[in-house]
Amino acid sequence: MTKECEYLLPIIRDLVKLNEHLNQEIALIQGIEKGTIRIGSYSSIAMHWMSKIIKKFQNQYPNIQIELIEEGSGDVLELLLLENNVDLSFLSIQPQHTCDRVELRNDPMLVVLPLGHPISALDAIHIS
Repeated sequence: MTKECEYLLPIIRDLVKLNEHLNQEIALIQGIEKGTIRIGSYSSIAMHWMSKIIKKFQNQYPNIQIELIEEGSGDVLELLLLENNVDLSFLSIQPQHTCDRVELRNDPMLVVLPLGHPISALDAIHIS
């Protein structure tokens, strides 16, 4: 990428987003629900949750397109959100994350140990 292209790319991305937003607002005024939702997600969530969620959503809103962006890092998923490259992200809650959030599920954290490991007899292990 040339230096000029690197300079213009964020502006072009903003123009594309604004154009999409304009088209969505025009559609809303006309009473038509259409547009694109960009979602950031871990691969595991994309595989196990998103297919059901997207299918149900598309049954209710067939004119809205879904773009799914899979990333392996919660920090990258939050960065995509902060830079307006996605509309929402599915990620685990971390202390450094600053975005507004809604907890969808509270999974227990588990440790997997080899048979006979000294701490395998304990009922719980403190995270530290």
